[in-house]
Amino acid sequence: MKTWKKVMPDYEIKLWSMETFDVSSAPVYVQEAVKARKWAFAADYIRMYALYTEEVSIWIQM
Repeated sequence: MKTWKKVMPDYEIKLWSMETFDVSSAPVYVQEAVKARKWAFAADYIRMYALYTEEVSIWIQM
């Protein structure tokens, strides 16, 4: 990440996690997926939400 910041200083790096995303604002099925620890289902929604709302031009999944 340090190299990324050095090479592309104008890019904002945003980490999406359970601490930074308000699950209660998501549809019920996403909330249920989180409660059931079905992380892939929740991640699919959160990923699309980020792409749609944040004008993401680059997506890196780690």
